[in-house]
Amino acid sequence: MISKSVDFKFIHCSDLHLDSPFRVHSSFNSDVALILHDAAVDSFSALCEFAIDEYVDFIVISGDVYDGIERGLRAQLRLLREISKLSVSGIDVYMAFGNHDPLSQGGEIAMNWPSNLHIFPVEPCTFPLEKDGELYGNITGISYRTKHEQRNLAQLFPDVSGSALFEMAALHANVGGNIEHDNYSPATLEDLVSKGYDYWALGHIHKRAVLSESPLIIYPGNLQGLHMKPSERGPKGAELVAVGSEVSHRFIPLARVVFEQIEVDLTGVESVDLLLAECGEKASALVANSGAASLVVRVHLVGVANEDIYRAIDDLDSVAQTLAEELQLNDSNVLLEGMSSSVMPSRTLDDLAGLSDVIGELVAEIEKWSQSDSMLDRMMIDDPSKKGIISKLGRVGLAESLKFDQADLEAARRVLTTLFAKEELS
Repeated sequence: MISKSVDFKFIHCSDLHLDSPFRVHSSFNSDVALILHDAAVDSFSALCEFAIDEYVDFIVISGDVYDGIERGLRAQLRLLREISKLSVSGIDVYMAFGNHDPLSQGGEIAMNWPSNLHIFPVEPCTFPLEKDGELYGNITGISYRTKHEQRNLAQLFPDVSGSALFEMAALHANVGGNIEHDNYSPATLEDLVSKGYDYWALGHIHKRAVLSESPLIIYPGNLQGLHMKPSERGPKGAELVAVGSEVSHRFIPLARVVFEQIEVDLTGVESVDLLLAECGEKASALVANSGAASLVVRVHLVGVANEDIYRAIDDLDSVAQTLAEELQLNDSNVLLEGMSSSVMPSRTLDDLAGLSDVIGELVAEIEKWSQSDSMLDRMMIDDPSKKGIISKLGRVGLAESLKFDQADLEAARRVLTTLFAKEELS
């Protein structure tokens, strides 16, 4: 139950990974490593600046503050500086530790932390939430004891059902068995709902997710993407929550560097300069929408290319290097991480029939079947020709439940044309 006597705001973030080494390298742009070096700590600085500007009452960090148990000196000093700034503005920080930085295995250096920092121990601990001397809520949280936390920590939280105050819980856990992340502190949604909290501030899953609106159960995602894995791409940030007569929340993009993959369809693109222009336009649109200082992008080329472009992208590294330079000339905030291609050449069926590979064999066999009534009449399962065509269809991923009449052979020819040729049969 939410007390309506006090209005307040807080920021929920998680998975800062402040000293992450960032496993991203680009042979096309040496600046990629340079901007990533400070990306995580710069994103946390942006969060603290936003918190001060928004006059929030507190910040909750739901685990993985650091990337490793060694907790680098540089990261700790930057964290100390930012939390001290928050202290001057009267903003408290409630911090839990997760699988990357378990509390009992930490290599933390002795620091004179300000009194506005409250750290959750390895058993559930509750801190009161007060404003102008009035108690309006409680926040309960827990830190990992060891890296491989197998206990269902959610079950250790006290039941607060019926409380007249705003009750929050901070937990680093895999709720619902997300297969993209290690199954540490496994819990179910029902485990959380049954405890009676108004807001569960979750961490561990790097992709933002709202698991429930009533009660609010939210993964804000990590503050700063770390590499090109799909869950690390796109805007990253934190959740701003405002509590009054109602509760509202919204995602705030804060990452200084955003990772994205761009897919560029070369079908109908007539020249290499237009290819480069298409890539540049898509990248510039992404950086404009992300709000980040920099965009690290991977380009994947698809579609059917004409002969000139197909010949050019045969040397993909050269095209990538040229694109990296063009991106820097047109927008210094866009950096190319890599380029890949699944582009097919534009070919007719006659072109395909002349190939010496399995595609050529398949086209030739289909033509032979389509021109022979006697072969169509001999539909025995042990027919060598039938077995041959089934084998060839399978080798190119085209095995279908063909009945092998004239219509099916024509359909097979059309499948081949659609996949590999530029002129569909009439």
